[in-house]
Amino acid sequence: MIIAFHGLQGSGKSTMSEYVEKYLSYRNIPYSRYNIKDTFDEHVQSFANDLGIDKEKDLLRYKKLQKSISCLVEEYKPTVWSDKYYKAVKAIHSSVVIITDDIRTPMNLEALIALSNTKPVLVFRLLASEEIRRARCSAYREGNHYTEQLLERPDEVPEQFYWKDINTEQSLEHAFSQIDTEISAILSKISL
Repeated sequence: MIIAFHGLQGSGKSTMSEYVEKYLSYRNIPYSRYNIKDTFDEHVQSFANDLGIDKEKDLLRYKKLQKSISCLVEEYKPTVWSDKYYKAVKAIHSSVVIITDDIRTPMNLEALIALSNTKPVLVFRLLASEEIRRARCSAYREGNHYTEQLLERPDEVPEQFYWKDINTEQSLEHAFSQIDTEISAILSKISL
């Protein structure tokens, strides 16, 4: 099973992923957190080392390098990172729940749809106003946000592909109660 989060910067993706980790851990369900950016982070880290950019001390410069490398490679093959994500996640044993909190592009979504032919995929699209997102995200407040696209649910998807919009305007704990309900419903239908 894959639990994936999509939403604009500051909508709560990372926080919800952490809540899901705690949820699964409490229930002794094996999980792995694997994101699209994990497919190219080793390459970015190598360049960062060569350029003297310390990820911990200068996260903004590191993220700019990450985005530059990602965009440059995508000019040659737009699906490269999604393809790598697909291969890596497909190889993870089916008894492990995969948590992904960085679904950002149509290609990322296509990789999840393809994976739903082999395992259940539950996508949560987190929705929050710009005001709420700005209050939550320091990079956003400091003007270091980037252009993003809010994806729409595809019209035709495999049977094992689930999509749920979650309003994160209220507390993130309240939003997670909806996510908890959805995950429990899917877990009751499948065996890990």
